[in-house]
Amino acid sequence: NLVVTPCYEITITAASASKPYDGTPLTKNASTDYIISGTLMAGHKVTVENFGSITQIAVDENGNEINSVENVLINYYITDGAGNDVSGYYDITTGNGTLTIDKSVLSLQANSAEKVYDGTPLTCGEYSYVSGNLPSGHNMTLSMTADSTITEVGAIANQIDRESIVITNAKGENVTHCFNIYLYEGELRVTKAEITISTYTANKVYDGTPLTSNGYKSSGDLIQGHTLHVTPNGSITTYLYGGVKNTFTYEIWANGKALTAEEIEKYYIVNENPGMLSITRRSITVYTRSASKPYDGTPLSCPEIEYIGGWDDLLTKHTYTTSDWASITKV
Repeated sequence: NLVVTPCYEITITAASASKPYDGTPLTKNASTDYIISGTLMAGHKVTVENFGSITQIAVDENGNEINSVENVLINYYITDGAGNDVSGYYDITTGNGTLTIDKSVLSLQANSAEKVYDGTPLTCGEYSYVSGNLPSGHNMTLSMTADSTITEVGAIANQIDRESIVITNAKGENVTHCFNIYLYEGELRVTKAEITISTYTANKVYDGTPLTSNGYKSSGDLIQGHTLHVTPNGSITTYLYGGVKNTFTYEIWANGKALTAEEIEKYYIVNENPGMLSITRRSITVYTRSASKPYDGTPLSCPEIEYIGGWDDLLTKHTYTTSDWASITKV
């Protein structure tokens, strides 16, 4: 009897593989999914049959996460170039591979929001993906932390509540544990209301009476329920180079009473833009008389006014005096 003794030692191991969780099965069961160590004879090839599959990370009854399974080598054979089974020529050792699902990475950022103070809370439940995304057919629900709300002027962090995050697959199964989730804050900011108060500009020719202007305009947004009361108090009576500002005082009322200075400072930016009040000088022209005489060694002067141009512009109860008249003695 002839006995064929295997003369080649080889080890055939089912292939291993890993991938981040994506909701689809991970397999490695093609006929060529193996690793071989040792030497095959020329023209020989290995064909294998593996069994193994994993889709998501499991959690056992003790809360331990199980993210891998064996890829079992359940059948194999070696053929020559003619397709003959020549497995008997080999001393074969087999081994199983490992299929591993790693956690997918999601980075989420709470969105930011801003508004002008209006006495109501500012919240923002929206978020954005910084990196990563949900696999097809998956859904995620989450909410912000209870303290992610602001009413008064200022700024706080807008934070996603980690405990509120729930991710489900297409079957409705909770697969949140299949993700490493990184959270980033947004910002909630309430700003002061900004208004601008402008008093009117005015000018007149001097008439001896005060010039005032009670007109004003305002721009910007008052807080709902607030009203603005402005009292211009600028005044000018005589000519002054450059004029004076049409100054004013103002009050902001709410709930039937005026806000205090501290409350206005807390809720408002008030830009004060006073107009200008100016007096223009009245115009009159004085014409003196002319005179002449033969030389007699005595001074010649004529302290008389022919007429005054613009006499009608001389205000009631206003008078005039003259002085420093010219004189001449020599020819």
